[in-house]
Amino acid sequence: LQFLYFIAQQEGGTSTFPTEMADDNTDRGNATLREAAKGFRYLFWLNLISKIFTFGANAYVVRVATPKAMGMRLNMDLWVNAILFFTREAFRTACLRIPLSDGEAASFQHVLSWGWCSALFGVTASIAGAFAFYYTMADSFSSIPEFESISLLTLTVMNFAGAAIESLAEPLYNTAQGLILTSVRTNSEAAALVTRVMSMVMLVSIWDLHPLLSFGVAQLLYGVVILLYYCVYFWLRHPNCKWIPSGHVKTPSVVISNTVQFQKEATMRLLLTEGEKVLLSGITTLSQQGVYDVVSHLGSVVCRILFKFIEDASLVAWSKLFAVGAKGQAEKLFSHLLRILSMIGLIFCCFGTSYSYALLYLLYGSKWTDTDAPNMLSLYCVYISLMAINGISEAFYRSAATDESLQLLWKVQGLFSAAFVILSLLLEYCFELGAFGLIASSASVMVLRIVFCIRFVRKVLPDFNLVSCLPHQIVFGIATASFVITQLSRVYIFPSHASGNTNLLIHIYVGAVCFIAFLVSIRMLEWGNLQDLRKLLAGKSE
Repeated sequence: LQFLYFIAQQEGGTSTFPTEMADDNTDRGNATLREAAKGFRYLFWLNLISKIFTFGANAYVVRVATPKAMGMRLNMDLWVNAILFFTREAFRTACLRIPLSDGEAASFQHVLSWGWCSALFGVTASIAGAFAFYYTMADSFSSIPEFESISLLTLTVMNFAGAAIESLAEPLYNTAQGLILTSVRTNSEAAALVTRVMSMVMLVSIWDLHPLLSFGVAQLLYGVVILLYYCVYFWLRHPNCKWIPSGHVKTPSVVISNTVQFQKEATMRLLLTEGEKVLLSGITTLSQQGVYDVVSHLGSVVCRILFKFIEDASLVAWSKLFAVGAKGQAEKLFSHLLRILSMIGLIFCCFGTSYSYALLYLLYGSKWTDTDAPNMLSLYCVYISLMAINGISEAFYRSAATDESLQLLWKVQGLFSAAFVILSLLLEYCFELGAFGLIASSASVMVLRIVFCIRFVRKVLPDFNLVSCLPHQIVFGIATASFVITQLSRVYIFPSHASGNTNLLIHIYVGAVCFIAFLVSIRMLEWGNLQDLRKLLAGKSE
């Protein structure tokens, strides 16, 4: 509590509540970008530092855990994350479209009331999900010898109680996001993440607790810290803020209709993002699920550190820019971000595929490199590059779409979900690819989603040029040459951990030289675009 109190006291932010807000700004588009950029800086650096620290701690837990334990963790995370996403994503997006800069106190009442609806929805779904999870997993859990000393009921209560407690923070979360206080979210999630990972390490290393029990305790603490942080922050920074709507608040019909549309979209997005795990749990063994869980967490660490927060910050910025009519700035922001994410995707495709084996060996040891994890991680690196482009494209779509466009997105994503299921089952039952087939199916569907969103961008922004968002030809050529060289090094210098540490160092050295050449090409040929993005986020008109 003292730690949360100290952090909240240091929290900055120029946004205030309706009684302190200024009138119309003469340059509202630039002001919006400056606020979004300020929040993004908090969002990026604090999460980068905290997650690099927690990533090392999490690697220790994976080293001592078995594939079956990681497989059970995948199932628990699937249920908890699905409940949280399904019960709050639509409400969050709808609240972003409620303007909080017009000086009307009614707007805050609408955000709070809608946030409480999301919180109650989340608590109810968590309770129902706990019962469903327990009775679904009871038979398979009891048949595994290494789980004999663990109570499934205890695991279920800890994980789903953490989700319910985290849902209670939604009213204050939506208020902070509406005021573009992105750093509040960043600091709360950073503190909760550090608490979760450190508790896992201490429970496993000091008290020798089973990894599954440590996962449950950590999930519970994560929800508690999230809720406490928001309460402490608003209590200190905005003591006059009413956390519960006063009197009867009639939610505008447009907010309700937006939430319904966003809920349909969120359902489709949930099926697209978590559908592979649902299929995985149904067609593979618990050990195979554990291997996939390790690969997906390791492969998506950059997505959690960078891509997800770029998507969230951009969604907030574009929603506000379109609300004030700053269409030109929205187009510039999208073009610059798409170009940068394309270059990041090249790094994963050209370097990640060549060094997946070495990374797994250094982090988790030969226990995991002797499985299908290295090849699976290589394929996942290609998938990550597509996730980066799709995330930013769908964020733009959701911020600029009308009700009709959102309905179309819902229908199209339903077709994408059906295509994913059919393709996954086809690859599994015809070619027995297992988790590899699921990743390949996800990547194929991701391409279709990107194409659909880019078509919408061209409709909203007629002057948008996709070719201008691609990296320079020389940069692309150097990346391709680096891919060939590092693949040869992977095959002939370090084919396995039996090659020895000397060969491993040589393999890393080859990759470092190629990566430096790639960075030099970006510095020489792409630096101007990076500077343009910096000026845009600083709110300077070109």
